[in-house]
Amino acid sequence: MRRRRTRLKRFGKRAAREREALERFRFVVLERAGGRCERCGTRTDHLDTHHKRPRSRGGPPEVKHDPAHGAALCGGPGGCHRL
Repeated sequence: MRRRRTRLKRFGKRAAREREALERFRFVVLERAGGRCERCGTRTDHLDTHHKRPRSRGGPPEVKHDPAHGAALCGGPGGCHRL
């Protein structure tokens, strides 16, 4: 029983670190964009963060939360993030 609790605590800390890293990634990418889509240049209040090359499509894992590997794209119907 004691081992299981220890494992769950470690998993919880790792998940918290992942969330913090993702929030930092989002903050830096959105600040860099300055309210404009980085693909089409449209000024909008609704921007989504996007990884330029996701790990599922061969992106390197070491740049998972690197802001240089991200882009802010306009969302919504017909937005650049949906293309």
